Amino acid sequence: MGCRLSNADLRSANLSVAQLEDAGLSNANLNGASLSDASLSGASLSHTDLRGTKNLKTWQVKQASYFDKAFYDCTMIGQLGFPLDNNVRVFEDLHKFDTEHPPKQDEKQPEPCPPPKQ
Repeated sequence: MGCRLSNADLRSANLSVAQLEDAGLSNANLNGASLSDASLSGASLSHTDLRGTKNLKTWQVKQASYFDKAFYDCTMIGQLGFPLDNNVRVFEDLHKFDTEHPPKQDEKQPEPCPPPKQ
């Protein structure tokens, strides 16, 4: 609890039932990680990449801090009721004032999610 994992590469990690209360996960990459029953209460998700995570539920996300400033896949964006361009906004926010971490040369701004099919 309260661990600092900012900027950590946790892609595809099995974090099922992990106790991540108050963890510093800012700028961490959890793309493809399994978060089944993980506790994110109070964890900082500012600019955290949660795209492609497995078994992540909205109630888990909503217990975290700065969950509105994280990257999500389109399904989770819809479930959270965020605007379709959420990832675009987060990307722009991340790189707006961060001269220490400019976008990598091959890093492209994410595309907005498509509108839901009717």
